Amino acid sequence: MDITAKQNNLNWDIKVDATQLKAQVALYENWLEQGIKIEADYINLSTWQSAATPAQEAGTQEQASATETASDFNTASFPPVYFHCKECIVLNRPLGEITLNVDRSEAGMRIQQLQVNSEHGLLEARGQWHSDNDHTQLSGTLDSNNIGGLLADLGIESGIKDSGADMKFTLGWPQSPLDFDLATLDGGIQWRLSDGYLSELSDQGSRIFTLFSLNSLVRKLSLDFRDVFAKGFFYDDMRGTLSVNQGKAATSDTIIDGGAGEIEIKGYTDLLAQELNYNVGFTPNVTGNLPVLVYFLATPTTALAALALDQMLTSAKVISNVNYKVTGTWDKPKFEEVGRDSKDIKLPTPTDETPKLEDF
Repeated sequence: MDITAKQNNLNWDIKVDATQLKAQVALYENWLEQGIKIEADYINLSTWQSAATPAQEAGTQEQASATETASDFNTASFPPVYFHCKECIVLNRPLGEITLNVDRSEAGMRIQQLQVNSEHGLLEARGQWHSDNDHTQLSGTLDSNNIGGLLADLGIESGIKDSGADMKFTLGWPQSPLDFDLATLDGGIQWRLSDGYLSELSDQGSRIFTLFSLNSLVRKLSLDFRDVFAKGFFYDDMRGTLSVNQGKAATSDTIIDGGAGEIEIKGYTDLLAQELNYNVGFTPNVTGNLPVLVYFLATPTTALAALALDQMLTSAKVISNVNYKVTGTWDKPKFEEVGRDSKDIKLPTPTDETPKLEDF
């Protein structure tokens, strides 16, 4: 590591050149008012190791959390900080370019700018820590041209392919920005994904959808509607809002709109307990998926019978809606079918693509 410090009038310019870090730090004479400026070419923190041993951490963590919090420091003694890193890698996760601009305000501490710009997405946020009522609020947007790639960069295998995303959020929690806690988190999130598809993953390997347990839902629908989902779960649009209150994320308007049909999700997830409580409705696109939905029955024998009848009849009864109750935990979701509806439809004129008895 190479460190050089040079005094410029009453200010200090410090240069650090190491394997993990290359940066220039400006420390002003009146640092409490003018602050600290950090310009880094790169930061690469491949490991994160606490100074305490695991035994020491286990023995002191509960005591430390009970006696002090990050909000114990006084904002009056906190200098303005400008931090800019052209290339940041933390724990082998490429975060991209990061800009953080923090200063004091009459209310406490203000996050004027938080920007994370990576290959697959741009996060922009602003926030405030109100020292009078000891509460932090953060609001911003996330835009991604490849949300699956962005999550993969963070070590999260989402199963999302070929889909962009945009999100708006306003979140708050008691105490300082460093005292973030799911149990006390509240706010709202509005999100939308563009067209793409889901590849099947275990729920343990797909944390992005544990809020709705979507991968288990995809597997359940794949079993119930084998013909419809044989080539994957493709969607045209996925959108919804989340209302977060005391660590519970609830939705009443999450919609997944795909060629195979529409999925509607209502309910909530307990983020702290990692428990699910949702009502899920699936409405097949019977027009787009005929004739395969007509032949959805329990066994190949009855499917053949239905096909034989269909070649003589001009109408059929198809499933119009299936409702599920989703409970359990993120790791072990439970699906229970609570009802299904059917309706009569007029069959289209057979084409060359229509299944024939000899195809079975």
